[in-house]
Parts: sequence; C-alpha cells; structure tokens
Amino acid sequence: MVNDKSAPLRAVILDMDGILVDSEPLHVLAFRRFINGLNVTCSDEFLHSFIGFSIEENVRRINQDLLKGREIDLVEGVRQRDAIYLQLLRQNTLKPIAGVFELIEFCREQGLTLGLASSSVREQVDLILSRLSNHSLDLTNLFRSVVSGDDVPDKKPAADIYLKTLANLNYPAGQCLAIEDSWAGVQSAKSAGLCCIALENQYAPADRLEKADFIISSIEEAIPIIHRLAGNQHHDKSP
Repeated sequence: MVNDKSAPLRAVILDMDGILVDSEPLHVLAFRRFINGLNVTCSDEFLHSFIGFSIEENVRRINQDLLKGREIDLVEGVRQRDAIYLQLLRQNTLKPIAGVFELIEFCREQGLTLGLASSSVREQVDLILSRLSNHSLDLTNLFRSVVSGDDVPDKKPAADIYLKTLANLNYPAGQCLAIEDSWAGVQSAKSAGLCCIALENQYAPADRLEKADFIISSIEEAIPIIHRLAGNQHHDKSP
C-alpha cells in the first residue's frame, strides 16, 4: 500500500478494458457469438463472469461447463474467439471510459508516471490504443510501460503483469497505484503489493471488489484519492 509517509505515489497503472476503454460489452458479445457458434447456450451471468480473466481461462471454463465430452482445442478456441473480438473492435466506435482522459491529464499535471497493464494480447492492446487516441491525446506514446498478456507467463489474477510493469517502471510497489475494474485485476495488483482503486460496474459490483483499497463508482472519484496519495498523506479505505 502507498501509506508510508517516506514513499509518496510516483506512478499510476491503468487496466485497459473497463478502465481506459469501454470494451467490456464487446468482450461479452464476442464470447456470446463464439458460444452460439458452438451450438450451446449460456446465461448472461455466465458471460459476465468472464470479465477480468484471460481468454484462455474463459475457454477452459466453456469446455468444463458447456462442452464436457466434446471440448474444443484450447488454442483453436482462443483463436476463434479473438478473431470475433478483433472484428468487433474494428467495426465499432471505441469509447473511452467517461472521465478517464481527465484522470490521465491530472496524473500528468501531478508529474506521475503512467503505465498500462492488460491481460489482452498485444494486437488488441495496440489496436485499442491507436483507435482510442484523439488529436489532443496520443495514447500510443503516453504510457512509459505497456504490458500485455503476451508479455508474461501467467495473466491476471496472477501477479505477473504488475510485477513486470513495476520492473519496467523501476519503482517499488509501495510507490505505485493500480486502477482496476474486476476481481481478477484487483487480485493481480494486490498480489504484486500495489495499492488498488477498483471501479465498480455492472460486471463487478462492490462486493466482488472488496480486496481493493478504495472502491469508486466513477473514474472521477479517483482524482482526489490520487491527489491525497501523491501528497504523501496516509490513507484508509474510504475516498
């Protein structure tokens, strides 16, 4: 946690899906189309439970819960599902999470280093950063470290993505803050020793994010928390 008065906040590390970009509905739609193509059905609750976990882990769950006895090859399943998702990314207008550009600008004004930590594969990360950039904010050159799921042995909820990000930034965990929107993301950040803000949402209500140090309902609520941590003040669990 960033609660040592000798260790002020130095870096803010953002998750991508659900924090930087409103892509979670496209992830859910891609899985729905993939599952329908397998001639099985599932509930919305089952689909929503995929958020925050790697595609490999979710295909394993599909095999276990929906396809027992006729499982699809894991590599082929991931390939098919990712092809659907990439098509959706290219066909749809990508929207930043409301308030995230203002949050980024605030962090830059405070002199904080920015990192991106995503379980998505590099092709998806690069496409989203490119398509989400606008004339005033070039996301492709904004982050000092961009770590994707391709860069580590184990994706979230394992700590690997955040540990690699810390190594890239060359800051200790106690001087870094993660902003996440899923149980798996919070678990990953906390396992790596970071303080973590969690953004509750339709896929992850507050009771699924209880391991986070702070739970917020809008990204704007992160700004006063970051201001306080960057100002070297002790924090508790409330914004």
